[in-house]
Amino acid sequence: MMKKEGLPGIGVAQIGPADGRGYVTDHFLVTDRRWSAPALFAEPVRFYGACTGICTAGSCTISLNLKISEIRPGDLIFIVPGTIVHIPRQSDDFSLCMTGFSAEFLKGIYQAINSLYPYIFQTPVLPLAADDAETLLDLFDLLYEKALRKEHCYCREIVQNLLLTLFYEISALYQKKYAKSDRQLTRDEEIFRKLIRLIILHYKEERTVAFYARELCLTPKYLSSVVKKTTNRTVTEWINETVVLDAKTQLKSSQMTVQQIANYLNFPTPSFFGRFFKKHTGMTPKAYRLSE
Repeated sequence: MMKKEGLPGIGVAQIGPADGRGYVTDHFLVTDRRWSAPALFAEPVRFYGACTGICTAGSCTISLNLKISEIRPGDLIFIVPGTIVHIPRQSDDFSLCMTGFSAEFLKGIYQAINSLYPYIFQTPVLPLAADDAETLLDLFDLLYEKALRKEHCYCREIVQNLLLTLFYEISALYQKKYAKSDRQLTRDEEIFRKLIRLIILHYKEERTVAFYARELCLTPKYLSSVVKKTTNRTVTEWINETVVLDAKTQLKSSQMTVQQIANYLNFPTPSFFGRFFKKHTGMTPKAYRLSE
């Protein structure tokens, strides 16, 4: 699944294993315990489905909507639709047991995943105790086994209900974690979460603190203070990082010229774009495109 503009986009079927160790359709996939991230995640892409999995070996560095995490054996990962995903590094032995699904496939049980969203947004990567990880892996194995029975007249319904069971097990683990910490998002953290959502929607056209403050019904001074206090970074730094992320993606993954990319990102001139890019990466756009 590709969009004509913006970051390259992928759907559920495109992340399925190519070696036959899984069950894949346009709307659902499940793998055994040896899935590894395809090369298409080596550059940032927007994922239009949802997926969850557990690391079974090795490690990787993953960026989800600009938030970087390290994944190691026993870690649970949950990615929601629309997330910008980038895996710049994975070890040779990195593998996951995972399942992916579209909104279409979840019709009728969508409320279960909706209830997970507040937890997932805060903690998309959740380290698990060994027994909790094994409980979920057993469910993944059962899901894989049942999904392969394509001739079964209730295959879809059985798989959906196993997914529902999986979601409730995952939700219980998140609730256990947050019950221990007894902590919800603070108002400042909620403001920052909303800011990141707005930046992802508007970064190509809007790069001023004033715009985002207005959208959030805050003063620019107050928004700047909240973001600096919460993240130790400025609003402008978050905006610029998003712009650079998209620019890098277009330079590596598209056939657009530097001038076309400058236009696409709404820079007044290619030279202005070039100075901006070099300031934030230490390289010219052309040098970055030619780099390994």
